[in-house]
Amino acid sequence: MNRQLVAGLVATATGLASFLLLGSAGVLRHPQTAADHTQPAEFLAIGGGLFLLTVGILVTLFAYVEFPDPEA
Repeated sequence: MNRQLVAGLVATATGLASFLLLGSAGVLRHPQTAADHTQPAEFLAIGGGLFLLTVGILVTLFAYVEFPDPEA
């Protein structure tokens, strides 16, 4: 397995695990109630989990894509 694929899978798994943890802790709420009850650290954790999930999916997909040689 190449390193890019492993890095993408690890980032995706970490982002997904953070969302599962936040969901089980009750941090993921409806947007109308989130503004009143969510702490700034929870917003940061949600954003970090979303970032990891997005980057992990992109890195995993780019591990499978072969770009054409620009000199050919």
